[in-house]
Amino acid sequence: MDPIDARGDARGDARGDARDDGQEGAEEERGRRGGRFQALHLPLSLAALWLARHDLPAWLLVAKGALDVLIVALWLAGRGRHTRLNVMLSSTTLFALCCLTYDLGGRLITPGTTQALLMIHAVYSAVVVASQVGLLQKRFIADALSFSNLLCGVASMHASSHGEFNTSLLYLLLGAAFDGFDGAAARKFGGTRWGVYSDDVADGVNYGLAPGVALYYLLGGSQGHVEGLIIGSFYATFTISRLVFFTLNKDESDPNYFAGIPSPVGGMIVMCAVVLFRGQPTWVGFLAGVACAQMVSFSTSYRHIGRVFSRDQRTRRVMWGAPLYLVVFLAGAAAGGTRGAAAVVLAAALAYGFLPSALSFVRLLRGGAGGAG
Repeated sequence: MDPIDARGDARGDARGDARDDGQEGAEEERGRRGGRFQALHLPLSLAALWLARHDLPAWLLVAKGALDVLIVALWLAGRGRHTRLNVMLSSTTLFALCCLTYDLGGRLITPGTTQALLMIHAVYSAVVVASQVGLLQKRFIADALSFSNLLCGVASMHASSHGEFNTSLLYLLLGAAFDGFDGAAARKFGGTRWGVYSDDVADGVNYGLAPGVALYYLLGGSQGHVEGLIIGSFYATFTISRLVFFTLNKDESDPNYFAGIPSPVGGMIVMCAVVLFRGQPTWVGFLAGVACAQMVSFSTSYRHIGRVFSRDQRTRRVMWGAPLYLVVFLAGAAAGGTRGAAAVVLAAALAYGFLPSALSFVRLLRGGAGGAG
């Protein structure tokens, strides 16, 4: 090797090592700050849990409090690290508990939504604790979160069988949160050889079977009406087919795009339709058909939402709209409760689903106008 090239390579390696050391140091400093935050807010968190004892299940409050204490104890012993996600969940949970206790949440922060938020945080904290004490290897964290997603799908089906479709939608959204966490965990800590399949099975249950069961019960399948059985079965089949296609073509596909809308979006369309149009089966069937058609539109590319919110400077501008998105969602929830929030989610899902076709149509019109000119 030429000496000049060798010196250049050495300088490049040194710069790379310095960047790695700097990133590790920054992560350690964030972990220390997160630990201090958790320790300082522990008394307030325990007090909020105590005050909410009349509104929420005792077992959930005890589990959440015990996990908070254990996480702080591990940090004080030098065995725990705290991420920004854990700090965010702690702050959000504390805020929800305070609003619920003093009746400041209106129609948005209800016992149901607060319980779902506590469950998300408790499961996430349990996975973190199990990893820190050595009971769970880091490469199994993603699988544990995928299993939590699957449990949410089972709970959603159980709620639908009792006609509690609002709760069913809540569990689907809860599962979607775990679905997002397991992808982040897999990228950060790695995964097992079965990780992709466990994720797809969980997605099939939460976004395929659970909405299909909701359609079955809403449209009278349990009362002998064949429409509920047919539409629910067709929707579940389309969703599972979409997941199989995605798994078989994952290595050849662009990671920044989906072929057809992803199954979480399809599940949200159907469950929001079930909540909004309980007495209008025509609209429910129509929107279920729209979700099925878009999920198997494999020739249409949809931007990966997680990649849009990446660190790429070109796409980070999308984050500037995050406060507006939150304001719109909160306004819908405040105006219409669960139905208002479902309407906002449905509108966003449909906009995402029709956006590529709308953009193609606009480009076609512009091309025609340019050719005519």
